[in-house]
Amino acid sequence: MPSPAQVEVNDLRLEVHQVKVDASGSLVAIVRCLAEPVPVRSRIYRIGATGGAVDLELTAIHRYERSVDELDTAHSACVTLNGIGVDLVAAGQVLHALAANI
Repeated sequence: MPSPAQVEVNDLRLEVHQVKVDASGSLVAIVRCLAEPVPVRSRIYRIGATGGAVDLELTAIHRYERSVDELDTAHSACVTLNGIGVDLVAAGQVLHALAANI
C-alpha cells in the first residue's frame, strides 16, 4: 500500500468501461485515463475513492490494436491487469494506480 505522500503526488486514475477475465485469469478492460499518463507496469492499489485495496499490475496497453508503453490523459485503451483483486474490478469503477518507477 502506498504512503499518503506517494498518493498525493502520483495518483493515476483509470475509469473502467468494460471488463472481461480471459482464460489465463488476466483481466482485460477498456479504460479511460482520467489524470496523468499511466505507463505499463503501473500498480493498481485501490478501487474507487473509498473502495477496497487490490494489488494489480498493468501489464499491457493496446490502442488501435497497437501495443503502447503509456496511456495519455483523456485517452481510452484496452489494458491487461494481473494480480490480486481482478475479480473485484467492474465497469463504472475508477482504479487508482502508482507509476512503475516509484
